[in-house]
Amino acid sequence: MSSAEERLDQVEGIIHRSGLKGAGFLSGALRWRLCDKDGDGDMDPLTADNWGGDSYDDGDTGTIDWHGEYGVPPGARAVCVICQARDAGSSGGQYQVDLQAKSTTTIPSLRVPCPRSGDDHMGFAQGVVPIASDGTSYYAITASGNATLDAWIRVVAYAT
Repeated sequence: MSSAEERLDQVEGIIHRSGLKGAGFLSGALRWRLCDKDGDGDMDPLTADNWGGDSYDDGDTGTIDWHGEYGVPPGARAVCVICQARDAGSSGGQYQVDLQAKSTTTIPSLRVPCPRSGDDHMGFAQGVVPIASDGTSYYAITASGNATLDAWIRVVAYAT
């Protein structure tokens, strides 16, 4: 099996575990495409300046523009992402990054938890995040303070 096939199997595993593969998700079957910036058949995750380890405050909310920030093609309806988060606070707590299609959604599509111990331990999550019709998804940060939570998001595949 080639490395590209292995990576596609990994992405398909993430999508399957998310329960979002195939018909019924966002009104129909999705066609998943691996992110391949240079066209060589290998996965090249898409990255963005704002989600490359930038610090966020407790209570920060907003939108991620998958088209403008990441280069995901217009018309994409979901992204398969690999996320990391780290909170620098030393107090214990439930610190996290939540990603979801809309701000009114009460259950996040993907939650990236930081370990309860705080103190710069890295949390990790992978999954599928729906994209709203305007090309964005919503995020909400729970952190130990101001500029204490660092987050990284890489897009490994997108669905049309």
